[in-house]
Amino acid sequence: MNDKRAYNKKGNPFQRGKTWTIIYYIKNADGTKTQKWKGGYKTKKEAEEDLKVYQAKAALQQITSDTSLILSQYLDNWFSNHKKMLAPNTVNGYAVNINNHIIPAIGNIKLKDIKPCQLETFYTDLIEEKHLSAKTVKYVHNVLKVALKAAVDNKLISDNPCLKAKTPKIPKYQSQLLSVQQLKTLLKAVSGSRYEVEIKLAAMLGLRKGEVLGLKISDLDTEKHTLHIQRQVSIVRDNTIDKDSLYYGVKPLSGHALIQERKIGTDEIIEFEVSGDRIQAVHMLPGYAHNIINLSANTDLITIMWANEQFNPQHPDTFFEVVK
Repeated sequence: MNDKRAYNKKGNPFQRGKTWTIIYYIKNADGTKTQKWKGGYKTKKEAEEDLKVYQAKAALQQITSDTSLILSQYLDNWFSNHKKMLAPNTVNGYAVNINNHIIPAIGNIKLKDIKPCQLETFYTDLIEEKHLSAKTVKYVHNVLKVALKAAVDNKLISDNPCLKAKTPKIPKYQSQLLSVQQLKTLLKAVSGSRYEVEIKLAAMLGLRKGEVLGLKISDLDTEKHTLHIQRQVSIVRDNTIDKDSLYYGVKPLSGHALIQERKIGTDEIIEFEVSGDRIQAVHMLPGYAHNIINLSANTDLITIMWANEQFNPQHPDTFFEVVK
């Protein structure tokens, strides 16, 4: 008598030798069902409890019958669709992480067999063998986490192993600011050079390289003495199209606020409204109290501020005064 006939007579779960076995069914994409067996249970009670779990997962389509799919095959298909929703720079970053790091190292593992401990070993190898930074490894992890979340959503796997995998700790970033003397030396060195304007804009206004390159003459308001920062320009290498292809990308900025400045000892107030559509770099004038108001009811306000010298708490040269 074969096992299936024995099962039909003995029920589910049923005993095979000294252990117990359960049978559950998985629904396929075409509507048919695939029978699955799982044995090795020491007691009938243990088998009955696990049977309920597998039957529930099968009913919710959290178990797939396609158990041969490996990670590299899944990533190729997933990324070909997902990249259409990403910005060019992000597409390139995903492609590098997938093709240079993830697939060569763990691409042959079956999708259903990926474990958190395997991912942690993978991350350690990236640091120790490929000498990647903890920040880069975290980026690799995030790409894989997004990809496997889609696998869970599509019922290809029941859980995302990335959620339980520990990633390397990223060291706290320590910024290095130029001293007043260093800034003077820099400005003197570039005086008269072809990069004088760009470097002065970056140094005096705190602009990023892409923001400096994105400026147009129409961004300058000579009457209000303001400069509108509305775009960033970046050169993108898209490895997903042609490894030698380059093109320019423009990235808009965002935010919405009202900046107020009042000359101390007077009621004279100057106001600047800035937003993602027309962001301004505003000079906080000496001798003026200033205030920044978030004009959005449901969005946090994030600002960048810079100064020509570091604040010395032992010798403060500023004090609080209400603007309005």
